[in-house]
Amino acid sequence: MTAIWLCGWQNPALGREISRVLSACGGVCRCTDKEIALDPACRFLLVQKEKAARWKTDGGVCILPPAAPLFSNWQVPPGFVAVTSSEAPAVLRMLERQGGPAVTCGMSASDTVTLSSIYENRAVVTLQRTLTTLTGRPVEPGDFPVRLASPISPYGLMAGLAALLLADADPAAGLMGGAL
Repeated sequence: MTAIWLCGWQNPALGREISRVLSACGGVCRCTDKEIALDPACRFLLVQKEKAARWKTDGGVCILPPAAPLFSNWQVPPGFVAVTSSEAPAVLRMLERQGGPAVTCGMSASDTVTLSSIYENRAVVTLQRTLTTLTGRPVEPGDFPVRLASPISPYGLMAGLAALLLADADPAAGLMGGAL
């Protein structure tokens, strides 16, 4: 099971979007301040909390929303890879000071994950450079077509796909099989 921490102030809509993307490639167990939802086929643990005291796991993915408020002592947990928006300069500066691995999502050529197109019922998410998974496997750049059953924010889609890739999931198998 891969731990995914959606940190910062509660953003229920972004949590639901990332859960939609993750569920295309395995069950999702969700934990928020108000709810714990378990799935027997759980491949991902999505923890949606402002801050976590201690992580007792070898690693995971830390998704920072674009407007995530940061605290002076905030740290990406050891073994975690940060996923953030390239349009969050304070978050990017903080991650640079920490020196850990990070994946940026956005619409510029410098982003690791971007959208090459998005329409009402489909999108294409692009991995623009090689990404190393949590297990150390390289994922080569490429396009990932996605069928959409309902609207989703560009950041929710890009961050969710980044989490899938980091978790060694095969998004090609899940994202086109059923609509998100």
